[in-house]
Amino acid sequence: MLSALINFYILLQSMSSSPSQSNEVVHAPFVENPELFLEDSEMEEDPEKIRQEVDICIAVVIVHNERRQLEWEDLQWKEGEEWRRQVEEEEWIRKEEEDLKKEKLAATCKTQLEVS
Repeated sequence: MLSALINFYILLQSMSSSPSQSNEVVHAPFVENPELFLEDSEMEEDPEKIRQEVDICIAVVIVHNERRQLEWEDLQWKEGEEWRRQVEEEEWIRKEEEDLKKEKLAATCKTQLEVS
């Protein structure tokens, strides 16, 4: 049981935190010396210890999910800021073009009045 929990924890740590890569296949790391780990059958099943290990795994998953959620929210905020910046820039360019047209029209009208 403990070795399975350790492998599960290692798997979670190796998972990508990028939301765009959430469909990728993740492989558990290869353990070169599995004899260093106790087999499940060699351990006594202590219900309290098992419950603590499960609670740890749940906490790891919760932290992982919260981190991914925060990263996703941050990405959404950055995209929104970039969109707003582009809209403001386009409005500023449009206003500058309108002001330039008004100045040219005013200069043209002034020249025509002077000629006539």
